[in-house]
Amino acid sequence: MRIHIQNVIRDHEKDVLSGKSKKDSVCGLTVNGMMRTLGTLMVIVSPGYVRLTPPSKNVREIFSLFGLEEPVAGKITLS
Repeated sequence: MRIHIQNVIRDHEKDVLSGKSKKDSVCGLTVNGMMRTLGTLMVIVSPGYVRLTPPSKNVREIFSLFGLEEPVAGKITLS
């Protein structure tokens, strides 16, 4: 998994340097830095209540880089 993340970061930085995409906050991050940034996304759980904290701009850009749907803050309905 770490190697895949590292490859995606490397390819993104090549695209930024070649001018194919604009520079963003993900450019220059290491795998560890990316994991620390993703660690800021939290789920708050209390009896009868589960909530996702609002994702930061950096977290949204990381999700976008991997083609994932952006996390939405708010109450989570458990099924």
